Amino acid sequence: MVADAIKELPREHDILLYFEQPCLSYEACLAVRRHTDLPFVLDECMDSLAAVLRAHHDGPWT
Repeated sequence: MVADAIKELPREHDILLYFEQPCLSYEACLAVRRHTDLPFVLDECMDSLAAVLRAHHDGPWT
C-alpha cells in the first residue's frame, strides 16, 4: 500500500496542489510523506486529539 502510494506521487510539483491522505493509516501516510516534499492533507486518520498532536509533532505536512 505504501509502495503503491509512493508510485502515484507526481514527479512534477506544479501538477498537484496537495496530496490527500494516500493511505488509510497514519503510519502508512507518514511513510509516504518521507518520500516527498509535496504538501499533505490528512483526513480520516485524524480521529482524535492525540492523532492531531502526533501529526503536529511528526510534521511538517505542508
